[in-house]
Amino acid sequence: MTSRTIFVSVSLFCLPVLALCFILCLPLIVLLIVNLYLCAWTVYVYKHSTEVSHWIDLLRQLPYFPTTIIRMNVALFQYLITYIQHIPTFFTYLKWRYWIIGSRFHRIMRRNIIYSKTESKTCQLDIYYPDTLSSSQTPIIIFLYGSILPPYSAYYTLFANTLRELGYLVIIPNFQHERHIQLAIKWAYRHACEKHLDPEMIYLMGHGTGAQKAIHLVLNDVLKKAKCYTNALPSNSSTDSDKSGKHDPSAAHDNSNTIVSNTNEDHLYDFLPQIEGLLLFAGIYDRKEQSDSNPLQLIKENRHLFETSRDLIDFFPRILFVHGEKDTITSVEESTTMYSLLGDVLSPDQRDEVDVRMRLYKKLNHNQCITSLMSTSSYDRMNKLLSQDIKEFIDLPTPHDDDDNNNNNN
Repeated sequence: MTSRTIFVSVSLFCLPVLALCFILCLPLIVLLIVNLYLCAWTVYVYKHSTEVSHWIDLLRQLPYFPTTIIRMNVALFQYLITYIQHIPTFFTYLKWRYWIIGSRFHRIMRRNIIYSKTESKTCQLDIYYPDTLSSSQTPIIIFLYGSILPPYSAYYTLFANTLRELGYLVIIPNFQHERHIQLAIKWAYRHACEKHLDPEMIYLMGHGTGAQKAIHLVLNDVLKKAKCYTNALPSNSSTDSDKSGKHDPSAAHDNSNTIVSNTNEDHLYDFLPQIEGLLLFAGIYDRKEQSDSNPLQLIKENRHLFETSRDLIDFFPRILFVHGEKDTITSVEESTTMYSLLGDVLSPDQRDEVDVRMRLYKKLNHNQCITSLMSTSSYDRMNKLLSQDIKEFIDLPTPHDDDDNNNNNN
């Protein structure tokens, strides 16, 4: 019997078997496809339910392309894996909450504070107070979570507690877009004034896409300030620098965060309060598909302003980049490219005035930038290193401290 004959015989035998298997599996294949679509649509409705006025409009926008459905299900699967991997963190939280903190829990934190009454269901934040609250020496950190770890403020309780124990007041808002972040920053500014804290000690910290939103929002605001400052202040306003050496148009008109243009009395510039520094962990800075929120492109488009504007340097925040070389989600090149670009657009004289730092960790992946700071163990080496970098960046000596040290030395 020739090989050709054997092949034909096997094919004639296998084809009916394969056809029968396909017919038997067809209901399972249909059920699988239906489940994939239902899962994708559920996620879509959950994420976009607040963006439309009527549910019929939401149904019309549901995705149907198979590639989109598969991509959404893969993302959902990754979320589930992330939750499973963080089950130990849940037990660590229970130990911290009921064994270590106990009755002090409600004194050190407040949950679900509304920072915008018009969107009270979404615009809520958690706030964590340090053990010692000093009016002149308590920095405020606003943390923006990313899209990989769970997007809920309560998940970051242990992380916020680590920063709180370093002596910082920590605010973690729930948000959906940059406008919510702007409202949270302004709420933090008002809260600092109400508590007699220093409103000029506000730091914005972000992870992943949260870092992208943080730097894009602040850079955009700084560029607008630099462009508008010359002809935006009222004629009787002074442009003298404040104690920190920076003049802030957002503080004009009794800290109302608005400036009236001399050229157009009806036009208002709505600026953010001055941000002292940015702490950017495993950030995403160059996504061509997100050109409207691309920090790298924003700097390139305004390169001439970085090179010529003195006001921009005055408004520019201090920046700390942190990235792990084992990050497989966001390449470490994202941070190194952004760091290099800032060094490139600033002149040598300006670089001495702008504090931009970068810390790279060989054994750190994308999530560990944050989860390492969730450890309650005093022996966690990565927790110590990250905490030290944060503390060295934020706790710079003030001019007053420098004078005291010089007097003591004399």
